Amino acid sequence: MIWKRLFTLYGFALFTFVFLLLLPAYILVMYVERLAKYSYQLDHIWAQLVFRLSFFKLDITHKTELNTDQAYVFVANHFSYLDIACMGFLRVPYAFVGKASITKVPLFGWMF
Repeated sequence: MIWKRLFTLYGFALFTFVFLLLLPAYILVMYVERLAKYSYQLDHIWAQLVFRLSFFKLDITHKTELNTDQAYVFVANHFSYLDIACMGFLRVPYAFVGKASITKVPLFGWMF
């Protein structure tokens, strides 16, 4: 039980540290319109850092190649917070759709 709590604390600290580390870049892509197209690449860097430093091993299987000229809808089951981080492994531009109440979550809500 103590290891689970320690790992949870480590995960929260890691999430916060990586978010704050990338915050200046996120601010740039949010407020400089010509850089907005790079936001999904920042999400990829964020996901890579969080998963690798959390000691998670991922096995990503692509059943089909995504066409950047088409629109797709990806639905997360919200079994955990990891499904959001996994979106960073999509190598195509994307946008999140969610409830307005998510904007009240510290740090994450501001980015959302």
